Amino acid sequence: MTDEKRGAFELEPATLEEFLEILALRGLGDGLPPEGALRRAVCVTRLFDRHSSQYGFPVVRRYVLVAFAYGEDLVTYRESTSHQMEMPEEAKKLAARQDEAYERLRGAVLAKAGGLGRRGEVRVLEGFLHHSADPRGRREGR
Repeated sequence: MTDEKRGAFELEPATLEEFLEILALRGLGDGLPPEGALRRAVCVTRLFDRHSSQYGFPVVRRYVLVAFAYGEDLVTYRESTSHQMEMPEEAKKLAARQDEAYERLRGAVLAKAGGLGRRGEVRVLEGFLHHSADPRGRREGR
């Protein structure tokens, strides 16, 4: 099977260290296309997915996702910080746990990206994605 016919894969390393190794390899490879902002960037984002349980309490899944393109493939590392019914009194504590994971992963990616030198230099794009079951698209609290 040739490269044109193989299609793209999504790779999800088991550890942050493996993710960072692949990031370092991307900076060293000559055969990979460096064009385009997204090909030379690592995206770090907090994700927040909320829906109602059968009892009417919100079930919230919070995690941090780090991703980049490696040729045709997408490499992602995801760290879950909570997936449970979230009572209002717990929301701030769980959001703080997610923020801590975000800062730790972001710091690791920035350290690795900075160490790649001029040739492998990458931008780190940051964000916060929110998915709500509310069909009107209103943003519910973090």
